[in-house]
Amino acid sequence: MYIDSEGWLNTPHGRCTSGDVALIWRFKWSAAQSQRKVAELKSKVEAMQSDPKMKMLIHTADYLNRFVRGLSGIQN
Repeated sequence: MYIDSEGWLNTPHGRCTSGDVALIWRFKWSAAQSQRKVAELKSKVEAMQSDPKMKMLIHTADYLNRFVRGLSGIQN
C-alpha cells in the first residue's frame, strides 16, 4: 500500500481517502448491528413459524387456495 501525491491511500483492493479510513470503525459497527438485527429477526420468524396458531393459519390458507383453484378449474 502507498499514499500518492494527491493523498489517496492505494491498496491492492482499490483507493480510499483519509475520510474512508477514519470512518472504518463506523462501517464495522454498522455491519455488526446489522448482523445482530438479522439474527434477532430470524429468531422471531422461527418462533412465529413454530407457533400452533400460525401453523393452523398457514394450513387454512393452503386449504382455501386449493378450494378456490378447484372452483375456478385452475390446475397447478
